[in-house]
Amino acid sequence: MPAQTRHPDAAPKRDSLGCSLSKLDRDQTVASRNITFHHKSSLQGAPGQVTMPATDRGFLIGLSTQAGHRRRIFREHHAEQYDFEANGVYVRPFSDSYKADLGGTFDFILAEVTYPGLSRIADEADAARVTELRQTDLGKDDVLGGLLGALFSSSIGPMDRSALFVDQLSVAIGIHLLSRYGNGPVATPGHRRMFSSRQKALVQDMLQANMSGDVSVADLAEACGMAPAAFMQAFRDTFGQTPHQFLTQLRIARACDLLMAPSMSLKDVALKCGFSDQSHFTRGFAKATGTTPGAWRRERIS
Repeated sequence: MPAQTRHPDAAPKRDSLGCSLSKLDRDQTVASRNITFHHKSSLQGAPGQVTMPATDRGFLIGLSTQAGHRRRIFREHHAEQYDFEANGVYVRPFSDSYKADLGGTFDFILAEVTYPGLSRIADEADAARVTELRQTDLGKDDVLGGLLGALFSSSIGPMDRSALFVDQLSVAIGIHLLSRYGNGPVATPGHRRMFSSRQKALVQDMLQANMSGDVSVADLAEACGMAPAAFMQAFRDTFGQTPHQFLTQLRIARACDLLMAPSMSLKDVALKCGFSDQSHFTRGFAKATGTTPGAWRRERIS
């Protein structure tokens, strides 16, 4: 049977958000329990026209990481032009069909929130009256830019982006979206939340037992009898840092203890401390201590 040839006028393959796949140079996806995140960019400029039929998928939040992007959005009876600056944001429901011509530079981080995901975020943040995100055609949101940028930071490799790291950022992003774009009030705690002695010990034990970071914020919160949003605040108020920062501290402390045993290889130390491999261990250790594991060991064992 002869090989089939593609007709030159055949429609280009598109991703789930309507972008032409052949025009994208970066197409990363990171999924959390309530939000799916995408980082899409094109060195060739914007990927042409985006079209999406109406669906019941929920909401899409898009953030331009840099200035210079522009798009012409087609409404029912007219079209509007928008010029984005760095951290320029739009929020739109998937329930409306969408068609836009994209131009200029293109580097976007996007967040998909389904209706069930939004409901869970609202319940966990004591904001049950938030049932929708308000449509925003163009605004500037530096806080959201910082949170999304941290998730896809070039200094964060795939091995550093553990379930715990993604979870804690997802919780913070979800609360911010509710507060800024939700259609109802979000409760603001008027006091510090602190773990009880039992909760504090439980959290430390769970993180010690899950050095790889595969434990989720939801798992930790459930063990403490708390909602994830309340847990995150209590963790910061109790320990003065995020769960991922605390886990990194635990990893480095254990690594220092194990490095004092000269017979243990750096690879074995890395795996016992929850790092994916020796390279991941060396990068994390050097970032925390300013020196490599091998140099640290040689300075102390002569």
